[in-house]
Amino acid sequence: MLKRILRNDDHGGGRLRAAGLLIMTFAFCLGCGTTRTRMATEQLLMSDAVDRSVAQIDFSPLGGKTVFFDTRYITAIKGQGFVNADYIISSLRQQMLAAGCLLQDKLEDADYVIEGRCGALGTDGHEITYGMPASSGLSNAASIVPGVPTVPLIPEISIARREDNRAAAKIGVFAYHRELRTPVWQAGVTVTTSNAKDVWVFGAGPFQTGSIYDGTQFAGSRIRMPLAQEDDDEPARPNPVSYFDEFDFERERRIAERRRRQVLESIEQLGEIPDLLPISQMAFEGSFGPRRLPPVELDSDLSPPVIVASKPDEPQAPEAENGDAESAEPEAAPETSP
Repeated sequence: MLKRILRNDDHGGGRLRAAGLLIMTFAFCLGCGTTRTRMATEQLLMSDAVDRSVAQIDFSPLGGKTVFFDTRYITAIKGQGFVNADYIISSLRQQMLAAGCLLQDKLEDADYVIEGRCGALGTDGHEITYGMPASSGLSNAASIVPGVPTVPLIPEISIARREDNRAAAKIGVFAYHRELRTPVWQAGVTVTTSNAKDVWVFGAGPFQTGSIYDGTQFAGSRIRMPLAQEDDDEPARPNPVSYFDEFDFERERRIAERRRRQVLESIEQLGEIPDLLPISQMAFEGSFGPRRLPPVELDSDLSPPVIVASKPDEPQAPEAENGDAESAEPEAAPETSP
């Protein structure tokens, strides 16, 4: 291809086009990948992975029962950073309380024991550069040879650059009876991941996306895209109270009690209305309470019912020895002379 360009170009312009073509080829083909550590992003990724894993566990089968949470298999590991065993234990306790479990501080006070474990918690990350990365190879090589002037570092010449970071969490829980030691319930193993992606295009960026961000952001500010539909990566919420939402239990109890009193007062007020039609009364009572039959008015002309006592059964006469089935005739009363 280069020979054809040089042959067809009489003025030497083909050399420039060939050089430009080679530069573009190197820009698209060359690349570099490195691994970097960022504490804030790692902590957000790990805590988000734990939150998503715990949110998938439904403790409602143990709601209303006294339970003891055994945490001896969730231990802290050195070097894992701020998000560790304590965060996992607290998250699981919150999910238990939201499901109605009665947590006990002592094992003897509970009927059931919930045991938890953590199989994985960590982060991975990599960086990709589309173009020519920054290099110090020539500068290092020139410094070895004596008498050679210092060669400056080759700057990064890239079209785009991307950084991907990912965290994973694996949590499992099960429950058994404290005295009988029989299995009662298990949630299985929940494995979840969280991610964060940063992209630079021609030096502009970063464009940030991922599960730890609220939509797409540019340098920390969210970008509104009214025509684009963003994916909802929020996990399932089996519990009545979501793990991710703020919820005031005492306030909800007060509201429920106030509504219950209002309903009772409305029922009492409607029951005191004398002009309530029978059909409306029956429909109302059938919806909110036991149905009461209307009183029956007796006609004053009717005489009260007469109660007749039944006579006891007379004993039967014993059968004759000869087996005759004829009944004995009553004896006639003796005639008296006038």
